[in-house]
This record gives sequence, structure tokens and C-alpha cells, in this order.
Amino acid sequence: GFVIGSPSNLLSVSVLECMTINTYLNGTLAQSIPVNGGLVNLTLLSETDNKIKESFTPTAAFNEIQLSLG
Repeated sequence: GFVIGSPSNLLSVSVLECMTINTYLNGTLAQSIPVNGGLVNLTLLSETDNKIKESFTPTAAFNEIQLSLG
């Protein structure tokens, strides 16, 4: 997993629902996982620090990760 955070309230539910996690192996797309697809676990770590832990179980090997919105 990994932790994402924001200095303001930018991590709203609507923003998280538009997020996609893309994994790559040597520059080639290995897996694309929409956060709202039920395959990503979200855990609020701190309401005051606006930090969320995201974790998922990959179905393919990867050595890069990209978070995209929209």
C-alpha cells in the first residue's frame, strides 16, 4: 500500500472516486484499477492531517505506479 495526503480538504470522496491506479512493468501498462471499483482498500489515517492509506492486491508484476484523476 501507499499513503496519500493533502494539505487541505482536497481528498474528498468525489476526488477519490475519480482516481485510478495504474501499474507498469518496464514502462508497459500492467494493470489499471479504478478506486471506485471495489478492489482498492481505503483507510483514513488521520482526519486532521488528511492522510489516506490505499492498498490493493496486484494481479500482475509491476515496478512503477501512477495515480491519475479523471
